[in-house]
Amino acid sequence: MYTSVTVCVHRRMGRPSCGAGRGDEIADALTQALADMGAPLSVARIYCFGLCDQGPTARLTPGGPFFHGLNPDNLSAILDEIRKTVGAHAQTDAGLSSMQSGFPVQTPNAQHQE
Repeated sequence: MYTSVTVCVHRRMGRPSCGAGRGDEIADALTQALADMGAPLSVARIYCFGLCDQGPTARLTPGGPFFHGLNPDNLSAILDEIRKTVGAHAQTDAGLSSMQSGFPVQTPNAQHQE
């Protein structure tokens, strides 16, 4: 069972990086989404997975899948995996389905890697 979501927030000058891709905002949005879901996971920030060109990147830990190309407005891929594996259910609010959790539907840019 996963205990946390680890988000890269490393900012590299002049090169692609998770921090430049709003890694801190992703960590903040995940913290709020997990609280709203009642999911028993914490959010940890890390300063490099070594996957800078694929970022922003997060990983379910320990030992879970990586999620690449994330942005704070579109976290559906990682939230769906959390719901599936942890069994947490988002609260339905203001007519949103539990699968939306207040975030837009996943775009092709967000990728999931086992």
